[in-house]
Amino acid sequence: ALRYKEGWIVWILCNLVELTTWILVLIHGYSQNAILMIIMNVLYIGLNVWGFVAFVKLHQRQANADNISQV
Repeated sequence: ALRYKEGWIVWILCNLVELTTWILVLIHGYSQNAILMIIMNVLYIGLNVWGFVAFVKLHQRQANADNISQV
């Protein structure tokens, strides 16, 4: 389970790095499509945070169910 949790964190960090890159591209005016990429990355970060939170909640519920069934 920790591997999956780590995977979510890595995806969030990668999206934050990519978002930072596109913000720098926008600031320096290298691309006209930077604003669309920024919007897309913000959505990806939101989805990844939502997925991470859902995974943690599901993992906690399963751990609690396992503890109850062992008693």
